[in-house]
Amino acid sequence: MDYKLKILTEQDLPIITTLCEEASDYMVLATGASNPKKEALDLLTSFPPQKKTRR
Repeated sequence: MDYKLKILTEQDLPIITTLCEEASDYMVLATGASNPKKEALDLLTSFPPQKKTRR
């Protein structure tokens, strides 16, 4: 199996949203709720506490 790595951008938001919709059961178990659009944006823009911005 081949894998392809890609840096995600805001243009990928629809694809990430689809992933979150398809994994909504996981999100409900992990967070108690599912909001695919918010989750997708969070995945794209959230950083670890020690990192403030993208490079």
